[in-house]
Amino acid sequence: MAFSQREATHWVFGGLGGLDFSCSPPQVIASPFNGLEGGATISSASGELILSTDGNTVWDREGHIMPNGNGIGGYCKGFGGSPSSSQSALVVPHPGDANLYYIFTSDCDEDEFADGLRYSVVNLSLNNGLGTVTEKYQPLAVHTAEKIAAVLHPNGHDVWVLTHEVGTNRFLAFAVTGAGLNTTPKVSATGQVHAGGRGYLKFSPNGKRLAAGSFIEIGNDGIDTELFKFDGNTGVVQSDFILSDDVAYSLSFSPDSKRLYTSCAWACYPDNGITQYNLEAGTPQQIIAQRYRVPDSESFGALQLGPDGRLYYPSVIYDDAYAYYLGVFDDPNQTGSASAHHHRYIKLPCWITSTYGLPNFIESYFQTSITGNPTCSPTASSWIDSVAFVAHTDCASLEVVFENTSPAKNYSLPDYFLPMSWTWDFGDGITQMVMSQEGVTHTYERPGIYHPTLTYWQIGCNVDVAEKEVAVTGNQAVISVNQDCHSLEVSFSARLIPDSPDATWHWDFGDTTSSLEKNTVHSYSAPGDYTVTLSAVSPSCGTFIRTLSVHIYSPLDLETSFVELCQGETLQLQVPIDIPGNVQWNFGSEERAVSLSEAGEYWVRIIQNDCIAADTVTLAVRDCAACPYTAPNVITPNDDDKNDTFVFQTECTFLSYRMNLYDRWGHRIYTTTSPVWDGRIHNEVPATGVYYYTVEFTHTGAHQKILTKHAKGWLQVFH
Repeated sequence: MAFSQREATHWVFGGLGGLDFSCSPPQVIASPFNGLEGGATISSASGELILSTDGNTVWDREGHIMPNGNGIGGYCKGFGGSPSSSQSALVVPHPGDANLYYIFTSDCDEDEFADGLRYSVVNLSLNNGLGTVTEKYQPLAVHTAEKIAAVLHPNGHDVWVLTHEVGTNRFLAFAVTGAGLNTTPKVSATGQVHAGGRGYLKFSPNGKRLAAGSFIEIGNDGIDTELFKFDGNTGVVQSDFILSDDVAYSLSFSPDSKRLYTSCAWACYPDNGITQYNLEAGTPQQIIAQRYRVPDSESFGALQLGPDGRLYYPSVIYDDAYAYYLGVFDDPNQTGSASAHHHRYIKLPCWITSTYGLPNFIESYFQTSITGNPTCSPTASSWIDSVAFVAHTDCASLEVVFENTSPAKNYSLPDYFLPMSWTWDFGDGITQMVMSQEGVTHTYERPGIYHPTLTYWQIGCNVDVAEKEVAVTGNQAVISVNQDCHSLEVSFSARLIPDSPDATWHWDFGDTTSSLEKNTVHSYSAPGDYTVTLSAVSPSCGTFIRTLSVHIYSPLDLETSFVELCQGETLQLQVPIDIPGNVQWNFGSEERAVSLSEAGEYWVRIIQNDCIAADTVTLAVRDCAACPYTAPNVITPNDDDKNDTFVFQTECTFLSYRMNLYDRWGHRIYTTTSPVWDGRIHNEVPATGVYYYTVEFTHTGAHQKILTKHAKGWLQVFH
C-alpha cells in the first residue's frame, strides 16, 4: 500500500457539508453526512472520493448508502440514534488488497460505550465498483473511549490503529498488515487513567508522538492533555509528560510534528479556545510556560490537518448572529502568531448546521502537503439549487398530479435525520406537507385557473418557493392587451394553461383585420371601441375561444418639443379638445390651454381610464438684445487645419454682417460680409503682424425688432 496524501482530498462533516481539496482554496460541497462530531472519509491515491461514514452508516462515492451499509457501529441510542462520538469512525485501506477498506467505529459516552471498538469491511469490487459492506459490526474491544487514531508503520506499508479504554490507563494498538487485521492488540498501560471517554487521540504525522485529551463536561470526566512517545515498530505507547491546566477536546500536531494544538468544544475549563505548544521549547516546564493562547478564541471543535498543509477547525462566531465558519492556521509549523490563524476562513452556507467534528484520517497523510487546482470546477455545493415542479392535468378531470422537479442532490440519508420538508399549497385553500421529494396528487372541487406553490425549507436556511398557473379541466387562457398610449398601436399576447406549444392561433381585431401569430402588434386607424376575438386550438384540450372588448384611446401630440423665446415673449400651448380625459400639467394646472414664459421642461398627461397619454415641451428663454459674440485673436492661415480661419460667432442669427480689417497704421486693407475669413487678401496671406478689425451686424430682438451691434478687436496673423 502506497500513500500519496490525496487520500484526504474529500472531507465530510456537520449538517450535510464537506470540503473538496482538489480545489485551491478548498470548496464547500454538499454531502449526506450529518454527524455532530466525528466521522471519516477516504479518497483514492489520485484524489477521487471512495466512501464516507458517520460511524453507523456507509455512503458510496455517489452519496448512496452502500448495500449492507447501515448499523456498522456506534448507533448512540442515548443521543437520539445519531452517531455522536469524538472520533466515531476511521477508514484504513487494506495494505494487501486495493479493493478492501476497514472501517473502525467507536460508541458514545451517552451509551456508556456499550458497543466499544468495532470494525467493518468494504469491498469496492462489488456493486459496480461502488462498494458493498461485506462484514460489519465486528467486535474488537469493549468499553473503549470515543477515540480512534491511526498512523503508518515505519515500513511504509502497514498501519497501527489505536484506542484507549475507559476507566483505565490502557492503550490498545491493532496492527493492519498485508495479511489483514490482527484482532489481538498490543496493550500499553501508561499515563493517566481516563475517567471519561470524550475527546481525541492524535498521532504526530511522523508517527513518533501521540497526544490524548479528554474534557470535563459533567463531574470528573476529564484529564489534562498528555503527550506520549510511540514506537511504530512495536506499537508500544509510553507516557512522556502532562500539559498541566490543559483540558482538551481535540488535538492536532503540525505537519512537521514540532507543534501541538489543543482546543475545547463546549463546557470546558479554564479555556474554551485554542492553545499552541512549541515542543522544541525545551523542558516540559518550558513548553508549558511558553504556550501560545490563540486570541479571540470562543467556541471550537475538532482540529484537523488538511492535505494543503493548513490546520482547520470549526468556528462559531457569536458576534455574527451565530454564524458558522471553518477557521484555519495558514502555517501551523510556525510558532505563535506566525502560525497565522483566521477564525473566519470559510463561511459555511446556511444549509450546513453546526458541527464540532471534522473527519478522522491516518495522520501520516499530512507529513507533506499537496496543492489543489485554483481553476477547478468543484462538486455542486448546495442541496437544492432551486425549487421547481410540474403539474400534469387531464382536460376531462379535476385531478392534478404534481411532480417535484427541484434539482436536489440524490443522496440517501440515515433514518435519524430528515434534512428538508416540502409544503404544497394547491391554491384552493388546501395545503400538504411532505418530508420527501416525491410528488403528490390533488383533486380540485371546481374547474378554473389556480396558482399552486411548492415551498422548500431546511433548518437554518430561508425558504424557497416556486409558483405556477394551472388550468383545471380544459384550456384556460391568459390574454394581455397593452396600448402604446402615444399611438394607436396595441400589443396582443396570449398563452394557454396548460401550455400547448403546438397550438394554432387566430386573432380578429374587430376592424376587418386579423393575425395568426400568438403574440402580435396591431395598429388601429382610429380610436374607439372594438370587439376582439381569440381562437386557439391545441391537440391536448381542443378549441378555446374568447371574445373581449377593447377601447383604443387617442394619443397626445402637442406638435412641438423644443421652443426658444426671447425675454418678454410667451408660448401658448393647447391640449386638443377632441381627446377626452383629465389634464394634468407638471406645474399643477388642469387647464387645456396654458401660457408659458419661463425656461424649463413642461409635461402634460391626459388620463383616459387605463391609458395615460403624455407629451413634453422644453422651453428656452434668452436675452435676445444681448447677443454675446466670440472671435479669435490669433490665426495661422498656413493650411494645416489648425487656426487657419477667423470666425466671428454669436448666439444670434445674422440679418447682416460687415467686417473691416486695418493694418497697424490705420489703413483699411480688407472688407468682407462673411463672418468667416480664410486669412487671405486677394488670395494672398498678409504679412505676419498685428491687425485691427471692426464688425457691424444686425439681428432680430424681442418682438421682431431689428437691432444693430458693433464689435472691434486686435488680430495677430502668423505664417
